[in-house]
Amino acid sequence: MASKKKHTKVNHSDKIRDHILDALKAFDPATSVGLPWRQDNLPFNASTGRAYSGMNVFLLAITLNALGVDASEGFLTAKQGFDLGGKIKKGSKGTCCLFYKKIKKRNEETGEDEFFPIANYFHVFHVSQFEGLDETRLLSPVRPAVAFTTHGTHVSDETLDALTRLVCEVDVPTHVEGGRAFYTPLLDTITMPCITRFPDAADWWRVWLHELVHATGATKRLGRTFGAFGTPDYAFEELVAELGSAMLSMRLGLGAVPGEGPQLEDDYLTQHLGYIRSWIRLMEDHDRAFFEAWRKAASACDWVLEEEHPGLDSSHDSSHDSSHDAAPMASAA
Repeated sequence: MASKKKHTKVNHSDKIRDHILDALKAFDPATSVGLPWRQDNLPFNASTGRAYSGMNVFLLAITLNALGVDASEGFLTAKQGFDLGGKIKKGSKGTCCLFYKKIKKRNEETGEDEFFPIANYFHVFHVSQFEGLDETRLLSPVRPAVAFTTHGTHVSDETLDALTRLVCEVDVPTHVEGGRAFYTPLLDTITMPCITRFPDAADWWRVWLHELVHATGATKRLGRTFGAFGTPDYAFEELVAELGSAMLSMRLGLGAVPGEGPQLEDDYLTQHLGYIRSWIRLMEDHDRAFFEAWRKAASACDWVLEEEHPGLDSSHDSSHDSSHDAAPMASAA
C-alpha cells in the first residue's frame, strides 16, 4: 500500500524574514541609492490600480530592487495574471505578502464578542515575471507617481508644503547647525546640517523624518527604549527610525533619486554597514524583530500624520543622556 505523501507546513513568517535578510546581506551602500525597501513610489496592484499598504510596501519594494525595476509597473496574483491572458515565466518566484483578517470570538466571562487579528498570506508577481499579458488591460497606480527631473528628485509643491508645515508645527524643535544629524533625547531636539550639504533637498527631508521618528520614542510620546550604542536596543531603534522614515517618505511623496547611487563619505559608508550588520544579527537572533520594528514604525507614522497633524496625509527612553545619530540612508554627508 502506497504511503501518503507528507506535506510540510510552510512557515510564511520565516519566508518573509528570509526575504528581508537576503536583501540586507546583498545590500552595498557604496553603490545603492537607498536601503532595499526604499522606493520612489508605492508598489501597486496592476489589476486594481490600488497601492499596497503596511508591511507589503517594504516586501514588494525589496522585490522591485532585486528585479532591477521601479514602481511604475505593478504586481499581480497568479490568478489575476491568468485572467489577463498571461502565465508566470519559468523560474520566477513570487513575493510572500500578508493581510490581517479579524475573527470573532465570544468571551465566556463577559459574554461579549471580541475580535482578534489573524495573519493571512498570499503571493504576488511583478508584471515583468509574466509572459503573454494583455498589457492594454493593465492599470496604472491610482496615486500619481512622483515626477523626476534629470538633476534628481522633484519635490512637488504639495509635498513641500506638507513637510514645511510639519517641521513648523511638530512639538520637537529643529536646529540647523554642524555636520551631523541626530535627535537628543535629553533636550528633545533635532539637529540637522544645512540643506546645502545634501546633493538633493529631498535627502534632507528624509533624514529629518528619520530623526523625527526617533523623537516619537520619547517617554511623553510612544515611550520606546533607548539603548547604548552597539546594543541590540540601539540597533532595533535605528531599524524603527529607518522604516518609519521610509514609510513617511512614501506617504508624503518623497521619491528616491533615480540613476547612480549617492556619493557617500567613508564615515557614512562605515556607519551604514555597521547598522546593516547589526540589523542582520538582530533578525537572525530574534525571529520577530523586523515585524515588531515595523509595528512600532507604523505607530510612529500614525503619531506624526494622524494624531498630531491629521491634514498631512489623504520603545526609546527619553531619559537617555546622549544624542542619537541618524542613519542617513539615501542621503549625502
